[in-house]
Amino acid sequence: MRSLILLILSFSSLVAVAATDPFTEAEFIAGLGAGQLALQKIERQQARPELSADDWLRWERLRIDLYSRTEAWQSLIQRIDTQQQNIPLAARNWFATQQVAAWLALGDGKAARQALRRLIWQAEISPPTASLIHWRELLIRSYLLDKQANAAHIAMLRHNQDYRAEANATQTLRASVLLQAGRAKDAADILTNSKSVEAQSLYLLAALRSASLPATTVIKQAKKRIKAKGLDKVVRLRLWATVAEASLAESDTGSRVVALENIFSETRASQLDDGLITLQADALWEAYSAHAQAVGNRGQLLIGDDKQWFAQASKYASKPVRQRAFYALLSETARDETARLRAHEELIRSLQKQKAGPEIMRRLYLEGSRYADIARLPPIARYTLLEQALTESDVSLASSLLQGLQQAPKGVAPLLWEMRRARVFIMAGDVERGSEVLATVLKGEAVFDKAATDRFMQVVFDLQTLNEHEQALRLFEKLRLQTGDPQLQREILYWMADSRKAQQQYAEAAVLYLRSADVPGQDLPDLWAQSALYQAAEALTEAGLIRDARRIYSQLLNVSKDEARRAVLQRRLQQLWLRDNKG
Repeated sequence: MRSLILLILSFSSLVAVAATDPFTEAEFIAGLGAGQLALQKIERQQARPELSADDWLRWERLRIDLYSRTEAWQSLIQRIDTQQQNIPLAARNWFATQQVAAWLALGDGKAARQALRRLIWQAEISPPTASLIHWRELLIRSYLLDKQANAAHIAMLRHNQDYRAEANATQTLRASVLLQAGRAKDAADILTNSKSVEAQSLYLLAALRSASLPATTVIKQAKKRIKAKGLDKVVRLRLWATVAEASLAESDTGSRVVALENIFSETRASQLDDGLITLQADALWEAYSAHAQAVGNRGQLLIGDDKQWFAQASKYASKPVRQRAFYALLSETARDETARLRAHEELIRSLQKQKAGPEIMRRLYLEGSRYADIARLPPIARYTLLEQALTESDVSLASSLLQGLQQAPKGVAPLLWEMRRARVFIMAGDVERGSEVLATVLKGEAVFDKAATDRFMQVVFDLQTLNEHEQALRLFEKLRLQTGDPQLQREILYWMADSRKAQQQYAEAAVLYLRSADVPGQDLPDLWAQSALYQAAEALTEAGLIRDARRIYSQLLNVSKDEARRAVLQRRLQQLWLRDNKG
């Protein structure tokens, strides 16, 4: 993958790009979902010593907005706490409000109220009415979140009394307070004629709980509204939760499983709508079991006849929800451990075929009472979750999952398992131990196939990211000497050159890039060679070896047919000519 990225992007510096305002560019990148890249740009801009206080604040607002968009709530709260002295007094209310929203998203109503009390009653500057109205509504939500229905109701009454002339609490918030207080019929009455999508979605929940509408009607209408384009995430989750609740009342086991899977695929929250809806992982296990038993009863399958259950499950490839339900049931009811482990493997395999399957699997195996102790997790589940944790750079979870799991789980290649162990050690900060594991792997007799090689190199890339370049260079060189693949050897030389460049050893980096570009018996450089030659010229320039750099740029200019690349190469040559003459 890294090689592919190199071939696609290595020449990106050769393509002329119109100058873009850095702030607009960062906003654009964040909008595309590349949050980490946008954050890097923000960090770089805010570190500029000449940056004015106003510009710093503009970038800081973008940073907080980025944290909010990516739901990095803890990072948002911590960042504002550490930057209080840099935030102007006039802007502090906005930042404090963002912290309140973060506390509510994390489910901590008490912390949200502490911040809101400072905003509402201890403000250094008298806030505008619109802000006070918003904060009082957030205060009501904080009580709802903590299931303090009476306090929420009192806060609502005071809010309406204090701001009757300027604004009234939204219908959805009033209905939420009534629902929390067990007054579902009153909530439904308030929302009956509401036209907004948000209010209509909450109406279905109130109508279900008050029996104003039959459960079948609620399911039908909620599913219809879910299909609408551009639906807000909060509304969509509320609708799915309503389907799940209505399905339970209607004994529609299949709809309940589908609803819960959709919810768990989109959120890790344990409750929705400020506490109106509770989400527990056990609910999905129970839904799977109920659905499997309902289908099995229709097929006259008997609990304990594992062979028949497995055989029937294998026939449901075109009905993955039903298949997962069968495997989930078997993972608990199968007569022997081997069969139960097989059921887990099949369940996980089925989930992995779904786009958001890893999120569902995380909820199933890491939350709830069934596997409260990580040590009780099936080995295949621990390994798969470990993979996911590493992908998300969740070092804490990865370390917990690795504890006590010394041997590779059944079905997992020992070689790949050792590399996973090495990566966890390195990500957790134990670079020496991780490097030792990799070195031991290279000394062993295991044969590196393409998958193993890619995994090995990925761990070494982690070392480079941590600026552990000497360790990375040693491991790359051992791998290069071990492999007989010429192309892989070229790639390794290139990554070794990257480490030397990062160490500012530009002359040595240039040598490695040139070695990576060399293909015996080939007159014209291929795309890989052109990339390596360009990087060699860049390194030679940094090393002050201008004439050598000019010769390589000229060589690339002679073989390149792309006009954009040729234009930039000519520009590089012109710059070096001017630099050489000035020298």
